[in-house]
Amino acid sequence: MLRFRSIVNQFPIEEMRLFRQLTGLSLQEIRARAISGEPLVTIEPFCNDWQERRHLLVQLAQQISNGELHLVAIDEEGPMTVEGLWGVIQHLRAVELETQMHTDLEQGYINTRDQFVPHDEDWTR
Repeated sequence: MLRFRSIVNQFPIEEMRLFRQLTGLSLQEIRARAISGEPLVTIEPFCNDWQERRHLLVQLAQQISNGELHLVAIDEEGPMTVEGLWGVIQHLRAVELETQMHTDLEQGYINTRDQFVPHDEDWTR
């Protein structure tokens, strides 16, 4: 599970607007969570809404990398660097591809790993 927390007590209004566009949270909710240190967003990989949340994950990582959002990603081990966050994203994509390949092998769609073609576009960019 990945949680995103603010690294500032108060977002500048531009950041609040951007974050609101990405998450749909109200400005009041964003402000309250930032002040209290609560996670602003929680993303649980491979859960019911994963197809949508994975795109939000990449958008957040891009905005953090660009310095547009003052957030930190936190996993079970604690806060991570931006590079660590991108590493997690790449790992999650690798798990998806491995699962797709195993399913294709089990269903008989392919006979060897070399025949595997991903079922979807790479969402990590």
